[in-house]
Amino acid sequence: MNIAEYDLGFVINYNTNKPVAGKGSAIFFHVAGKSGYTLGCTATSKTNVSNILKWLKPDKNPVIIQTPESGLGKY
Repeated sequence: MNIAEYDLGFVINYNTNKPVAGKGSAIFFHVAGKSGYTLGCTATSKTNVSNILKWLKPDKNPVIIQTPESGLGKY
């Protein structure tokens, strides 16, 4: 994790309870790099990551839902 984009961010709990081989070991929420692409992570601006980290309360067991806006009714 010696990458500038990982200076701010957090780990999304994924494939950790009963790990499935080949499904990856983690998803990171971090600052978007210059290309704007990730390898399965979630990335946004440094300002957004900073604001989310200030707001995030791990003891509240937050959940991240990644879906088009039309899919939010499922949750």
